[in-house]
Amino acid sequence: MPKLVYRGHDYVQQKEPATQTKCVELTYRHEHYNTCRAEAKSDLHQDLTYRGSDYQPKQKSEEVTELDIKHDQQKVFALTRQIVHAQFELADKDLTQRLWQEVADRKIDPDRIINLMYCCSSHEDNEALMKVDLASLEF
Repeated sequence: MPKLVYRGHDYVQQKEPATQTKCVELTYRHEHYNTCRAEAKSDLHQDLTYRGSDYQPKQKSEEVTELDIKHDQQKVFALTRQIVHAQFELADKDLTQRLWQEVADRKIDPDRIINLMYCCSSHEDNEALMKVDLASLEF
């Protein structure tokens, strides 16, 4: 085994077999962390803190908030604008296909996009898009 020297002190390198793993508890800023993943999985439901603010991990079963709906609606409007631009203004078949694939990947109803494309007079006006979108969702 090679002799290790650091700042004039001798050290012996200790290698443990790869099959043995020890759980090590680390402390950082008075918080304790465990290096074992199995033990860490049981701690997933703990409170999270970042710069002194507490956060709760978002649960899948939580209700969808109005902010989430507005954010999703803005994504739909942006995709509609991009598709209109690619399909009608640029006539770019590849870009149009990629955008429609993105609609499918995001699980957005294609009829909703088509309705916005053809029933709205101005795709840049969010209020006009919102009126058309709400009218189509009421049916």
